[in-house]
Amino acid sequence: MLTIEDHVVLIRLLFGSIFGFVAYLIYRFRISIFIVKTDLLIWILAAAIYVFTAYYVKKITGSTSLLYLYVRGLATFYGSWIIVFLVMYDLFH
Repeated sequence: MLTIEDHVVLIRLLFGSIFGFVAYLIYRFRISIFIVKTDLLIWILAAAIYVFTAYYVKKITGSTSLLYLYVRGLATFYGSWIIVFLVMYDLFH
């Protein structure tokens, strides 16, 4: 049986891995919105998705603890998307 901490880390790992792939596509095709450059767009989206995962974790687990919602899985989310991005960059660049 998975604990709340396990759910939080797995959810953030999944979202981080998917976002790493999307971030690489944004970088590869040089997508920008209005005056926001590609690198800034990637970091803004990363923060927005991280906040979205906090709401998703709250909905799934029913937790109201700020520790579970915002701190647990922080390194997992950012670490996973950056690693996926770097691996794809090395493979296809």
